[in-house]
Amino acid sequence: MYVLVFILASPGFVGDFFDLASCQSAIHEIYATQANPPGKRLQELEESINIRVSLQKSYICIPKKKG
Repeated sequence: MYVLVFILASPGFVGDFFDLASCQSAIHEIYATQANPPGKRLQELEESINIRVSLQKSYICIPKKKG
């Protein structure tokens, strides 16, 4: 289980995710939603979104202790 945390300014909880891949996918979706026009998904933006996600430091996936 992973926790997605927004770490700019003061840490803020974003959500729980079953595995690291789904947590990282959520980060990608956050940036894709910000970059694309409302209700659209422009394929030509995907490369720049991937670069932005790989360089970002605002969100972090942290393993959650069981129990």
